[in-house]
Amino acid sequence: MPLHILHDTKNESVFAWKVEESEVFFSEKLLESEQEILKKIVLAKKRIEFAATRYLMALLSRQKNIDYEGIQKDFLNKPFLKNSLSNISISHSLPWVVVAWHSHKYIGVDIELEQEKLRKIAPRVFSEQEMQTCKDNLQLLTKFWCAKEVLYKIFGREIKDFRKNLVIKLVSEEVLSGFFINEEEKIEVQLLTKSLDEKYEICWGFNVL
Repeated sequence: MPLHILHDTKNESVFAWKVEESEVFFSEKLLESEQEILKKIVLAKKRIEFAATRYLMALLSRQKNIDYEGIQKDFLNKPFLKNSLSNISISHSLPWVVVAWHSHKYIGVDIELEQEKLRKIAPRVFSEQEMQTCKDNLQLLTKFWCAKEVLYKIFGREIKDFRKNLVIKLVSEEVLSGFFINEEEKIEVQLLTKSLDEKYEICWGFNVL
């Protein structure tokens, strides 16, 4: 089954979908307004990402008894459900698309494919301590990368330096602690991780405030 319910409680959910269907499968189920947007997207990859994430978000919304009226973006480019006070996050790395929802807190989700190039670029965003923790473990490097992206999606433009403002610590194989740190405060966020198809890592968390 393409649908994977990774996490589901009263107030928060994370759904993943492995895309094995054609674009038409998703597009014919979209809102009319979404179909109009889809027509303007040129790249096939972007089209399927757009269509599949909207389809999956609508599916999650129905399970939460939310009237799905589409996804919009705020001035910080964060996605939100139209006419809803709940919060969402979206990520994709085909063939996977992922959506996360929380009834009232800011939530972030990210999915990444394990790639060798990450070893070279990780020092740009990881502290020395984080690099020592991950060592040469590509899977853990990818988890940490996802975790940083999740914190960025939650805290947004307040982040100036990924190495100093965002700190990741390993708790267990599927749990990380994330910290947003600036001159005024330090906020801890519990981050959960899972592996999909052995080579894809997913991470999600929400702001405790």
